[in-house]
Amino acid sequence: DKEEPKHYDFYGYIYYSVTSSHKIVKFDEASLEVLNLKANKAEAAALLQKEYNWEPVRVKHGESIWTRFYQCHILPTRFGIDKRKAHFSNFILSGVMTRDEALAELSKPIYLDDLENDKKIIFKRFGISAAKFDELMHVPKKVQSDFKTEKALKETYAKIRKVLPLKGLLKVSTRH
Repeated sequence: DKEEPKHYDFYGYIYYSVTSSHKIVKFDEASLEVLNLKANKAEAAALLQKEYNWEPVRVKHGESIWTRFYQCHILPTRFGIDKRKAHFSNFILSGVMTRDEALAELSKPIYLDDLENDKKIIFKRFGISAAKFDELMHVPKKVQSDFKTEKALKETYAKIRKVLPLKGLLKVSTRH
């Protein structure tokens, strides 16, 4: 293990949560220069693995079974949302990944871990059966405008906005 630096400049450090051993590693300005925060993800991961025995997760937020299950199973299966698209878009814009690399990654399965085992853990934790979960995954979907309190609030605001000159004071969508 590396010895923790003895002194930190108030503005010159960043905390990184390192999942192995659940410890926080502090990087001072000299360490930040070594890390070169503009470096790509693979280089930063390699340095963290070498210096601090850090272990990457297979998917973003994969260190939490619930978050992995929600983002990699519930969102895409129930709502057609693949969070990798937003993450890869950021990588493309920052030059870490090309569009073709992102498309190649998106063609791979989204759930890289043992889905059935994760389901057992989640169902036990929430006290529901697989049948109940499947039922919940297939109930009719709701949108924001389906809820009366939200709809009534927006309709009231739209009426007030027509009468009072509130230009620029409140910006609320009344499209729903």
